[in-house]
Amino acid sequence: MSDNRWTKRATEWQSRIGKRSRRRQPLRWNDSIAKVKERLWHREAVALLFGDTVTLSNEGKFHERDFIVYSILVVVVVKVVEVVVVVVVVVEIVVVVVVVVVVVVVVVVVVVVVVVVVVLVVVISSVSY
Repeated sequence: MSDNRWTKRATEWQSRIGKRSRRRQPLRWNDSIAKVKERLWHREAVALLFGDTVTLSNEGKFHERDFIVYSILVVVVVKVVEVVVVVVVVVEIVVVVVVVVVVVVVVVVVVVVVVVVVVLVVVISSVSY
């Protein structure tokens, strides 16, 4: 079993009619895409993230200088997120204050209109003809 006889037979391609073929299995176009994708997906992902400025070793690992760039990028992203959160909270507070002020103004206007109407009704009813 150490000579891989069974592995070779088990992985050998068989044609549709069932007899074994000694020739190489024809490759489909998506097989070559899958092979390239399996080998290069991490390089492509890093290239997209860093705009093609990161170089990887042959094993697909970061170089030390790229860890520094990555850590700076993470710090910048965290700071931007913190600023966005603060801005969102401030905007929410401003919106709440504006809504409260509008409600108070509407209530005051309604009260003034009601008082004016009541005063007019009293004045008109007190005048005798």
